[in-house]
Amino acid sequence: MPCSTALLIGRRIGRRIGQPAALLALALALPPDRPAETQSRRQARATRAASVASRQARTDALAPPEDPAAGIGLAPGMAPPPGAPRPPEFSADLLLPFLWNTDAEQAIRGRPSPELTPEARLTWTRRLEAQPIRLSALLDASSDRFMRAQDADADLLYGRLRAQYESGQDDQEWQPFASYVPTYSFAPTYARRVDTWHDVALGASRSWNWDAALRRLPPGPDTDSAAAWSVNVNGALQRRQRDGGPPSFAALLNPSVTWTLSAAWSTSLELDVTRRWFDRFEGRRRADWLLTPILTVEFQPPEGWLPAIGAPVLDLQVFLTRQASSAPEGRFHQWGAGPILRTAWKF
Repeated sequence: MPCSTALLIGRRIGRRIGQPAALLALALALPPDRPAETQSRRQARATRAASVASRQARTDALAPPEDPAAGIGLAPGMAPPPGAPRPPEFSADLLLPFLWNTDAEQAIRGRPSPELTPEARLTWTRRLEAQPIRLSALLDASSDRFMRAQDADADLLYGRLRAQYESGQDDQEWQPFASYVPTYSFAPTYARRVDTWHDVALGASRSWNWDAALRRLPPGPDTDSAAAWSVNVNGALQRRQRDGGPPSFAALLNPSVTWTLSAAWSTSLELDVTRRWFDRFEGRRRADWLLTPILTVEFQPPEGWLPAIGAPVLDLQVFLTRQASSAPEGRFHQWGAGPILRTAWKF
């Protein structure tokens, strides 16, 4: 009922039963007013998950989480010789990206801003001896800060548990997996939790490796270490439960190409594609397309170039995040670019 109509009815009722009683009856009959910032809160909720997905994809492009023993960053590690002790199971990573973001707040009229996102990640992985399964887990914490858009500042904490088939005979085989990812978003500085969601996914991944002469490498337990070119595809179906928002289903696809030019230089290009369907919420349904292409160029400096703190590498990353949505508040696009200093310890 429009407010003007309600007030007119209230005045007429007031003449018969008295003004105070009429106002009380009207207050009880009308639904509560929505705050003026409801639309902005709805937009923040609609774009927050896409922003987090973009950040997670950009970090995974730098530090593949399922196999921390495979070297530092994009460069493949050397295969361990026969009889060598078990490779490290843990990796502790520190990242310091300094990016230029064209739309920090993901609004229709976005405001560009420099972006600094210090991030710490702890990863564990182990291939079971008795079963053809690799187990992996990670814990990631980051703080996103903008110099010109402090309202977009946010902190993020998430984890990942993953079980993946791995025979140990061919690292280019299809590898089905199951994963669980809890994600917690906070107001700065981890002062108040503002969003929570839990993702369960089933999918499969596969790699195809070539040498520098573009000859396909034959099946083997560790062809990554000899590959100059590597193509990888991840696909999954996901179910998300979210506090304060609608549950959803999603189809995920993540193809990537990695080129190892030398021991010092590597580059990768990947595309994260997500099609998400939301359950009915507040009387409507919503469907999104989220696309995030990411280009990464990595330089592993010679020993002595940088302080001996872990194993430092320098990256340049360029990304684009674009979301098309059936809901107007869910549509946005942004791009960013900048250098990233990363270091890691394996143990």
